[in-house]
Amino acid sequence: GAAGLVEGAGDVGCKCRETAAGCGIEGGVGLGVETIPRDQVVIATKAQFRGKPFAQPEKVVAALDNSLRLMGTDYVDVFNLHGVEVGEYDYALETMAPALLKQKEKGKIRHIGMTENPIVDFTNATLKRALHDPVWEVFMVGVHLMHQGPPPNVVAQTHNKARVTPVRF
Repeated sequence: GAAGLVEGAGDVGCKCRETAAGCGIEGGVGLGVETIPRDQVVIATKAQFRGKPFAQPEKVVAALDNSLRLMGTDYVDVFNLHGVEVGEYDYALETMAPALLKQKEKGKIRHIGMTENPIVDFTNATLKRALHDPVWEVFMVGVHLMHQGPPPNVVAQTHNKARVTPVRF
């Protein structure tokens, strides 16, 4: 099952496990990393706040707490707001980010990030805006057949902001 795949990923050198509450496999991720020393694996997860109206920060914090419980860990290395679109960005920055910073202060999150929505944002508009706000430490750039990569200026800006060299898969 999922736990075996997650555990086996370490056998081929994968040190990062990325999941999401909506995927339904966080329990499998937890089982798959339980034999690995926690400081030897990077665990990332994400949650959405999209909806009418937007979800309140308490709901995203509850999703984080549930993710921690399911994965059997006290913290995640990366917690991303998922699929943030340009029209949602102000809410992400002004309402969600302060709540996530509080969770970071509590030690539940090491790095706060966001993922873009490449299905509707072909110009990386959200990411271009987010690059200027220091709360975001990690970006997940969407790549698919019709959107095969971010513009070179976005890559250069993220590289300049990064504390470590970005990894290409």
